[in-house]
Amino acid sequence: MSGQDLYEAREEAIKSLKQSMERFAENGRLYAKRNREYRIALRQEILTLKAEGFPVTIIPKLAKGEASVAQAEFDMIVAENAYKASGENINVQKLILRSLEEEISREWKS
Repeated sequence: MSGQDLYEAREEAIKSLKQSMERFAENGRLYAKRNREYRIALRQEILTLKAEGFPVTIIPKLAKGEASVAQAEFDMIVAENAYKASGENINVQKLILRSLEEEISREWKS
């Protein structure tokens, strides 16, 4: 690659890193929202089961098995994985950028 190509690739990597950071923030907000929704659904189901007189020892398992609670937990787990994946994507983008900067440095030294 020529020096100009390296600089263009570096600028593209910086742009991609910024987009990845924006997605990371969006996924973090979505994860927090889904986590909140799950906790609220779980609390509501636990209170309902207590009011219906179920034994306290099995209420948590019954509550998590309720369809709406299970769906909320599923949505939370999906959002959590998207959040973690976007964080890993940032690390990959930083590695690419670091590699390009090292190549540019070598180009200048030669």
